[in-house]
Amino acid sequence: MPFADIIGHERPVRILRAGLAAQRLPHALLFEGPDGVGKKLVALEMAKALNCEARGDDACGDCRSCSKIARDVHPDVKLVRRAADKSSLLVEQVRELIRGLQYRPYEGRAKVVIIDGAEDLSAGGENALLKTLEEPTDDSFLVLITSEPNRLLPTTRSRCQRIAFGTLPRDEVAAAARKKADGDETAAAVLAALAGGSLGHLRRLDAGTVIERWEAALAASAGRLGSLSEVLELAEAESGSRERAGRFLALVEVALRDLMLRAAGGPEAMLVCPAPGDEDPAPLSPGQLVDRLELVDRARRELLRNANPRLVLESSLLRLRG
Repeated sequence: MPFADIIGHERPVRILRAGLAAQRLPHALLFEGPDGVGKKLVALEMAKALNCEARGDDACGDCRSCSKIARDVHPDVKLVRRAADKSSLLVEQVRELIRGLQYRPYEGRAKVVIIDGAEDLSAGGENALLKTLEEPTDDSFLVLITSEPNRLLPTTRSRCQRIAFGTLPRDEVAAAARKKADGDETAAAVLAALAGGSLGHLRRLDAGTVIERWEAALAASAGRLGSLSEVLELAEAESGSRERAGRFLALVEVALRDLMLRAAGGPEAMLVCPAPGDEDPAPLSPGQLVDRLELVDRARRELLRNANPRLVLESSLLRLRG
């Protein structure tokens, strides 16, 4: 996927292509923006363009170098992130990367190191990078990718060319959601709302079960859950992991947003899904809806603090039931 085929991110791509064309690309770059919007994809395309046999401001995508980078086997391009069983990127990993940048490229024109999730750098690892950021070699490039730039040291941020990425256009995400939902407009609308402008988030969503979960989220948001056993069964079904519980609460937030728009008389085009017909509950007041949104927001923050998913859901759903 050359730059020309990347969805959105016109400004970041324009900056990078101008630097490549003038052969004045900064050697230390900080890609910052929401998680899952394509920062890593753009970084890899930059690495391809730097090493592409066609030479220019974009990669051909077909040459031997582009193919190797796409398959993550190019000796001059390294993509690293925190190991799943570690709390940070360790200083030893960083020092090994730095040593590699000191040598000339093995077969390409440039060595490129991409650190995905740079906010996970340990204090020692980040400090070890500073000299490399300040005094890079002519044929080496370092890209830090983060959704939380404020977790990086000010000295790290100041030594990088910062390039901001935003969420993707709504119509682009909606088109991808329709394809994922195989034409089911309701499923596509819910998927697009949950994706929040991120194709990465969209890819991680399960289109096969989203409608079933959406109906349960609508019921929870509007206080339509029936018996205590129904509440407990739903909490058990959605609490298999913190990620699953968090996504269900995100669905409830989307449903509450719809209810608030309906209460305010918003146009149908702004809604995620049409009203559920005969099952549409008696309208809640704006104050009640705001209280429910605050309740769900607190529950999601509790999950981030490692609270027990089942207890969080049981408590939240019981209070939403009224």
